[in-house]
Amino acid sequence: MIRFDLIPQSRVRTVRREYSLYPSVDISENKDNYSLKFEIPGMAREDVKIWIEKDMLMVSGEKKQNLDENEIRHLGERRFGKFERSFWIPEDADREKVKAEFVNGLLTITVPKAAESRPREIKIG
Repeated sequence: MIRFDLIPQSRVRTVRREYSLYPSVDISENKDNYSLKFEIPGMAREDVKIWIEKDMLMVSGEKKQNLDENEIRHLGERRFGKFERSFWIPEDADREKVKAEFVNGLLTITVPKAAESRPREIKIG
């Protein structure tokens, strides 16, 4: 396994495994959340699985090729197969409130930061 940082200060790390399909991901954060956005066009929602295991956010799926048995393939440039991506969850993340949305081939996973780790203004009385 190879580990590498995706966000400065090692906020989120990933473990990469070799699969035939390896969707691109963008990771960002704001004051309230971390956001992971995967491009997985051509996949159905039911072919993607997301789960948390210990301190890891896991995303896996399979893009299936549907060829008719009478069909002759002349050129195949699209990629099919299984993938799995694993990300270390930052310590300040609220693991119980992770949400996912899948629209038009874009999977967005929102990982809220724990309330106590968010910046807050203190008013002077």
